[in-house]
Amino acid sequence: MPQPSDAPTTSRSSSAYAAAAVIFLNTVVLILVLEVALRLAEPLYRTARYELQEWRHGPSLQAALPGLSKAARRQLQREFAQANRLVYAPWVQFVTADFAGDYLNLHDRRRANGTSDYDWKTALPSDEHFDVYVFGGSTTQGAGVPDRDTIPAWLERLAGPGVVRVFNYGHGYWFSRQESALLDTLLRDGHRPNAAIFIDGLNDTVQPGSSYSGVPFFTAKVEDLFDDRAIFAKLLSSSAITKMLRHFRLFDLARHRSLYQLPPGLALEDAGQRIVTNFVRNLEHTSRLCDDYGVACYFFWQPVPFHRYANPSDSLSLQGTELPVVRWVYDHIDAATREVPNFANLSGVLEDYEGQAYVDGFHYSSAAGRRIAERILARIELD
Repeated sequence: MPQPSDAPTTSRSSSAYAAAAVIFLNTVVLILVLEVALRLAEPLYRTARYELQEWRHGPSLQAALPGLSKAARRQLQREFAQANRLVYAPWVQFVTADFAGDYLNLHDRRRANGTSDYDWKTALPSDEHFDVYVFGGSTTQGAGVPDRDTIPAWLERLAGPGVVRVFNYGHGYWFSRQESALLDTLLRDGHRPNAAIFIDGLNDTVQPGSSYSGVPFFTAKVEDLFDDRAIFAKLLSSSAITKMLRHFRLFDLARHRSLYQLPPGLALEDAGQRIVTNFVRNLEHTSRLCDDYGVACYFFWQPVPFHRYANPSDSLSLQGTELPVVRWVYDHIDAATREVPNFANLSGVLEDYEGQAYVDGFHYSSAAGRRIAERILARIELD
């Protein structure tokens, strides 16, 4: 008797396989097209976001950046967006990548001062000049303002023509321990300034995971580089699609707790006390380093919009934001640093400021940078 043919079953299997293959291929093509489109659209998104900022806060931005037209402010923001890149650096983990623009210039860990009459890129300390190195985070580097309006640039100009040369070693996300490590590296390499200034407070408190554990902000990413098991997650997390989903809080592949947060389960007082203790230890270590090399070191605790600041005319800063760790550390820093030589608390410098003190959430405007520089100059010796 003839057996039933299995041809219909085979045909159905082939059709199902072909349909699945088409769906899979179309999905891959769609993902690739979306990835390329998002990467191409990113500059447009940044431009649109800045134009919205100008539309909402144009007068405030003009007050924060006097002398810059709207077109110049747009170019300034464009340059900061283009320069928003970090590169590996020994001992400190990362630094801001080199960049050359009209308003933003970075080279070999330094930022230009805008009006210097010497080669700021290659100049080394010498007996012919009084050289000052300034260390800090993005507020020291001067995020959001032109080269000439950073705190180090103001220090150089206010000290008087030819009196001092000031070198800006500020870097985004850095806190006090990294600054000490960079000074150590520079001294080992023969860079011995007459004085070193450290401006801290913001990153030691708004990145409490870093300062509590004593590690740079991107330590988890570096650890992943040595973890072969994380290769898929690393590739996926770097895609434009994942970044978009993360931006809108729809999806996050983060395998580690952000260092903007403390480790879970810590009491505020315990965490704050350790952050303060670590900070003081960093300063004590830096002071010994300076003494060994004959460098005059000065330490300044900076103003932030979350503490002793209420300015009705400021529409750009994050004033009023409740950050318990920041508040606790700022309230206790004076008692902890009483025995630290050459330490000054400048957290109240902008308390009575009536103009636009910030150019964004927490980076200083041109005029605020000048006021801070004036307070610093009043407390240091330049001879």
